[in-house]
Amino acid sequence: MQNKIRAWSSLLLSSIFFTSVLMEYIPTPQDIIEFTFLANFGIGFLLLLTGIRLFWQKKAFPDILYHTGLAMILLVFIICLIGLSGLYQIHFEGEFFFLHVINPLLFLLYNVIFVKKLTSWQPVLLIPIPVVLYLLLDFIYSTICGKFIYNLLEAGKLSFIEIAGTSILCYSFVLIEGFLSLLLHRLLRNCRKITDAS
Repeated sequence: MQNKIRAWSSLLLSSIFFTSVLMEYIPTPQDIIEFTFLANFGIGFLLLLTGIRLFWQKKAFPDILYHTGLAMILLVFIICLIGLSGLYQIHFEGEFFFLHVINPLLFLLYNVIFVKKLTSWQPVLLIPIPVVLYLLLDFIYSTICGKFIYNLLEAGKLSFIEIAGTSILCYSFVLIEGFLSLLLHRLLRNCRKITDAS
């Protein structure tokens, strides 16, 4: 019964992710290289495959995949919150609000309900890998197009040491953020168990 509930929940949440991300990016297909698109679309795809796998094989994927996805989507949420400080312009209309606020909170709820706590902290070292790969994609994009995806840095002006330093800094930031997301997940799972027991 638990597998069926999770399967249907996965498919429902997947449809929300796909609908919101496609409505936002279909008018501007050139922006699908943005991290917001890749994080939301990637989680939507993971949820779709999870639902199918639960119906077919009665089991989900390894928990580390969902924890990594949660860290990525919460990173989008954090970037959105930082934007509220006025550091950069950000808007909260329509699908953008879903992609940066609603979807991260829905996936957090999904994780709290269905995904188990990690029994070891070693896998947390894997969580920043998607961000490091995205930085590699951004560097390749800047080499081809002459600009970075978000235009935060000037293409062609970075030395190897600066690139390596930026990668290490981003890895460290996401590592800390991933660790905090695991702590948040563990805290909410414990609160859920206390609530269920009472």
